[in-house]
Amino acid sequence: MTFAAVAGVACLATSVPAFAGSNASGSARITATVPEVCDISANQFVADTNGLVTGTVQEFCNSNNSYQIVAMHRPLALDEVAVVQYGRIMRDLDMTGLSLIAFRSGQRIENVNVVIDAREIEAPLAVAFTMSPV
Repeated sequence: MTFAAVAGVACLATSVPAFAGSNASGSARITATVPEVCDISANQFVADTNGLVTGTVQEFCNSNNSYQIVAMHRPLALDEVAVVQYGRIMRDLDMTGLSLIAFRSGQRIENVNVVIDAREIEAPLAVAFTMSPV
């Protein structure tokens, strides 16, 4: 036999598929780990001294853990008042500049309507919403 003939026989022998009987069964176990992700997205809300500001915040969390929604803003003067309606929740913004808005538990993806009533402020007020684990 020549080298070409031997090579041809070798190719045929290695390319024959394996066949299982009609009663054969098999299984495979595939596992995956999905990282926990909790995030909040919104544009910054800026209220001037003339009235109401409205917008939407999207909350996303694929974890069963708890988290809180916090509003960060400049400290308020003693005579300034600003109120946030976050979905069905009403909260006065804290004078310190860090205000607890809502507490959540478990998986969630939701758009939340937000209204900021900042008619009783002396200077523009920027409000940013964040999410932090509890």
